[in-house]
Amino acid sequence: MSSSKRISKLLLKAGSRFVFSYKNSRRPGLDGRLELIGGNIEQYESPFEGLIRELQEEETSGILSNKADELRPASVQISVNKQEHFIYFMSILEEEFKSLRHSPEESYGFALIDEAVILDNDEFCRNSKKFTLKTTKIFDELHSGGRLERIIGSLS
Repeated sequence: MSSSKRISKLLLKAGSRFVFSYKNSRRPGLDGRLELIGGNIEQYESPFEGLIRELQEEETSGILSNKADELRPASVQISVNKQEHFIYFMSILEEEFKSLRHSPEESYGFALIDEAVILDNDEFCRNSKKFTLKTTKIFDELHSGGRLERIIGSLS
């Protein structure tokens, strides 16, 4: 098993918008910025197990972890900053979004971002200051080769 950091994230769609977490961090440049829900995979975990644990830590109602565990969403593997990232993708209903509960230790809450901002690389770049640097790098990688469009098409 590789000793480099592995990360599981969830690209989550609620209706026609995407769900991001407002990061709660003491690190400059991260606090209050938007990121995908998820985080580090522990050494003993599979990427999916790490995703489920992170969802349980970051979203306390259990809606996301239960739905992900039930649906077993598809994922893509990408490399960002020489770290393996497993990006899972899943949809929820807008009513489910309204019932999500964030963990205050992890975030300040959840935000809905219009699909146009996510799909259009130029539009995403114009809004990049809202996101953590790692999140912008994840989306740069997903935009390459049309992967993001295929993923989003699978969510419709």
